[in-house]
Amino acid sequence: MKKIIGILCVLALVWACSNDSETDDSVIVDQEEEVSFERSTMLVNWADNIIIPSYQAFTADMDDLLNTFNTFKADVNEGNLIALRASWLNAYKSWQHVEMFEIGPAESVGFQLNMNIYPTDNEKIDGFIVNGSYDLSLSSNRSAKGFPALDYLLNGLGDTDADILAFYNGDNKEAYLQYTEDVLMDMQSLTETVVSDWTNGYRDTFVANDGASSTASVDRMVNDYIFYYEKYLRAGKMGIPLGVFSGSTLPRNVEAYYEATISNDLFLEGLSAVQDFFNG
Repeated sequence: MKKIIGILCVLALVWACSNDSETDDSVIVDQEEEVSFERSTMLVNWADNIIIPSYQAFTADMDDLLNTFNTFKADVNEGNLIALRASWLNAYKSWQHVEMFEIGPAESVGFQLNMNIYPTDNEKIDGFIVNGSYDLSLSSNRSAKGFPALDYLLNGLGDTDADILAFYNGDNKEAYLQYTEDVLMDMQSLTETVVSDWTNGYRDTFVANDGASSTASVDRMVNDYIFYYEKYLRAGKMGIPLGVFSGSTLPRNVEAYYEATISNDLFLEGLSAVQDFFNG
């Protein structure tokens, strides 16, 4: 009897296994279709519809900023100071739309590092103006130039417009005007170099490099984009000043410290820029 029961159990197991096998064999599994992705088409869109137009718009805003400064230089008064600040802010917002493109020509000249390192070193700026001797092309002087330096020169020299204008109308008037002009000319020169390189050769190089390697344009652009979002936008513009990454709040580390009411506006402009690029 025990042998019969044992044989029946074995037969039941064999039947169950064979039944499962038949069930599995009857299941139709769809084969994954091979994905074909035209990287070159996306690169053309990035270059021709986003990156180059953004650089060209920024160039126009930088030209306007320099022209507004020239008006201020010719006639230092409160109205022209206010107009200069408005042009500075407009160019600063425009900058948020190109800051993420640290690839190719921008990487070669260290565009982001030369245009927007903050907090600015106001003591170094003061020393340069007094001594009249400085070289803004040196990497050691990046904290004394660019948009943050202009923030100090236009908003931080005094508590009121009258106090600020006193520097541009005082005994060291020429030194303050000269340094402000030198900062602007440095920014414009860097911008012209980047835009010229993009429109005179690098655009074609960027589009042609449409492979899937780590050095191809798509891979590099994506890596740079993520790096910008994590380090400069999320951490630099918001997380570090708020103390999220630093353990305590660092108010001096906000973008545009001397005109701090616009720091949040610059962050939102930068956030909008990365969203626009992501959406194509």
